[in-house]
Amino acid sequence: MASVSSTAPKPSPSPVVTAIITKATTNSRSRSEALGKAGMEQAKSRLGHTTDPRYVDRYHGPDDIANDKEDRLAEWEAKGNNTDSSTVAVDSKGNRQGSSGKNFRRATAMTRNKVKKIGVNSSRQGGPYKKDEIDLWHEIMRKRGNKQHISVHTNTETGNVKVFERNHKGKIVKALDDFKLNNFEVIKQGIKELI
Repeated sequence: MASVSSTAPKPSPSPVVTAIITKATTNSRSRSEALGKAGMEQAKSRLGHTTDPRYVDRYHGPDDIANDKEDRLAEWEAKGNNTDSSTVAVDSKGNRQGSSGKNFRRATAMTRNKVKKIGVNSSRQGGPYKKDEIDLWHEIMRKRGNKQHISVHTNTETGNVKVFERNHKGKIVKALDDFKLNNFEVIKQGIKELI
């Protein structure tokens, strides 16, 4: 008698995990980038931050701009790496991601160059520019790029997530959190299936 192999169907991820996978893979160009964003989503939740409704995910911009529990602005930068790296990129002017200088340059570009494109159809990431989005960048410009700067570093091999606050120069000033990504293997597999 031949043996019959039975493979039970894999259970579907929970709605929360599915939402994290969906948000992490939106506009992500690689699996490591998406895993970095998944770490960021869990870190934001753990720290009580929610995405500012005026924020739009654009190619040349932060991974998120959120409000903390006291409604203060925080820029989030997500990184996914196969090591425990805590580095962030540096622009052509020597400004680190998350620094006030980089934020002020971005705010200046958004408020000067993009205001005339509000509502104009665009196939670029984020679609047409919106007035609320430009207003958010005006607020950042008025603050000269100064707000809370947070970087999240997700190890794509282990699922360990480290969250750092950075100063106005983009340098780490303190660790905010250190945890293992909940449902890491399920999220990693879900991202693998989509990217």
